[in-house]
Amino acid sequence: MRDAKTAVVLYAQVVRPDDVRARQQADALWGQLMPANALTSGFVQKRRNVLITQIAVEADLLGTSLVVLILDRAENLSIPQFDGLKNLLEELKAERGLSCFCVLAGQSELLAMPRRLQRALRHTLVAEFLVGLHRFRGVVPRELRDVLTHYDNTRFPEPRGRTYTQEYCPELWSRGMRFADFAAPMQERFSKILKASARGVDEIGMEYVTAAARRFLFSAEAIAAEHGRPQLNAFAAHCVDSCGLSDSLVVLGNPETDALAPTAQRRGTQ
Repeated sequence: MRDAKTAVVLYAQVVRPDDVRARQQADALWGQLMPANALTSGFVQKRRNVLITQIAVEADLLGTSLVVLILDRAENLSIPQFDGLKNLLEELKAERGLSCFCVLAGQSELLAMPRRLQRALRHTLVAEFLVGLHRFRGVVPRELRDVLTHYDNTRFPEPRGRTYTQEYCPELWSRGMRFADFAAPMQERFSKILKASARGVDEIGMEYVTAAARRFLFSAEAIAAEHGRPQLNAFAAHCVDSCGLSDSLVVLGNPETDALAPTAQRRGTQ
């Protein structure tokens, strides 16, 4: 939509400050949504007004009335920030004639947000921001080979750039090694971790797949040079052991089911 210039698209990653008072204020959120060039020394104290003006000007320049706000890590939004966001969107609609669409993206903890808002008697916020839910799946072990194949095939810049595997393992790549060749030991180890956890988890979060893949690609050439290429199968399994999935399941359990469980029940199972 941004490339087609059919909407004003604003993106921000919600930062959860350590300071509790700062967490209760929406002002930091306005600063994250604004383009850097909109923040000038004369307007820093009026970020919300600057943001509204910026959105209205961009909408006029594009000849559109559609505004899309995308907030990543939305599980970090405080209730006052939700209130402030609701008031902002209402003002853009009532005073500027703009139609606003808000996309909230986040981790599994975001699933608990409707209950949290309802307990705070903010039912209208649930209706405003959490009407639809789309769950992004993780990776099941049998899909791991397809994921690793992307590291072998995706080129940057397209179409003649180097693949990820080629970039980080040029010597092994020239000798015919492909990351997908090591899908079996990684798949076996991921499956073992999921089964051992007994937490009802059957998917692997992409952050753990990425962590294991990054560790393998960064070190594979050094491992092969020191211990020989056959050792790479064991190293691939070791990368899975070191990705943090096992510890996460032990400490956090199943984040998705735990997020939806009543607070008292969660406390009782800790």
